[in-house]
Amino acid sequence: MAASIVSHQYEIRERQYRARYPTVVDHVVEADGRPVGRLSIAVVDDGAVIVVVDLAVLPEAQGRGVASAVLSQLLAKADGH
Repeated sequence: MAASIVSHQYEIRERQYRARYPTVVDHVVEADGRPVGRLSIAVVDDGAVIVVVDLAVLPEAQGRGVASAVLSQLLAKADGH
């Protein structure tokens, strides 16, 4: 039953993301060549704005600067670097 509830919550969350941000794209976050998380971003206003819709890192990869590195890369991209 718990798995069913979690699956249902996931589906609802994904529908809400896509309803609000139709251009949302999911990316796998990697550290040391291993998948450790997910980044969902949407580019809106004809590319003028990047929205971080979701950023999640597995517990075993947390506290190592993974999410900070992802956000730093996004900021650099937004600044055109």
